Amino acid sequence: MIMRAHDARMSRISVVGVPSSAGSYAAGQDQAPGALRSAGLVEALVAAGREVRDDGDLPVQVWRPDRNHPLAQNSDQVTACVRELADRLGPPLAHGDMLLVLGGNCTIALAVIAALRRMRAGPPGLLYVDRHYDINTPHSTIDGALDWMGLAHALSLPGCVDVLADAFGPRPSFSQTRWRGWAWSREWLLTGSGNRQAGWACA
Repeated sequence: MIMRAHDARMSRISVVGVPSSAGSYAAGQDQAPGALRSAGLVEALVAAGREVRDDGDLPVQVWRPDRNHPLAQNSDQVTACVRELADRLGPPLAHGDMLLVLGGNCTIALAVIAALRRMRAGPPGLLYVDRHYDINTPHSTIDGALDWMGLAHALSLPGCVDVLADAFGPRPSFSQTRWRGWAWSREWLLTGSGNRQAGWACA
């Protein structure tokens, strides 16, 4: 996930890794930042002529089944992670850096939105490309993975987990009029803006 502040003078890229699968369907997404670094991502950016600062990774969180909260598993861990990430993103944003956030779990979008919101440079916009819109809630799906519910909590949709929806101050943390999304699968390509969406069959 790449994020930009309002300052057009940005040149340095700050890289932050989020090795967490706490909000996932199973362990594995926590390995994404390490895999991207091992594949030479940072070195490729430097070779392309960019100044890069690697700000390291947040603590590792590995998914475990949460039998006490089967419809919203590991919500406390996920909330702690996105809060810490939002705090970590503040200083490089204030410095005027472009940020590259490495992670495998879509809940990191909550922290990105929160960090931009704290800049007080006007409401952030969001271009969201994923297999789903991630606007499910524990009331709309039985999978229990918050990975599929991140944007719903940013928008404070009915049925959200309070601890996560309230993690960054007054709800909602993001306006329904400020996002544009594309969701795809093998059969369908969906585009949406706010509450509207349209679908096309694709091969």
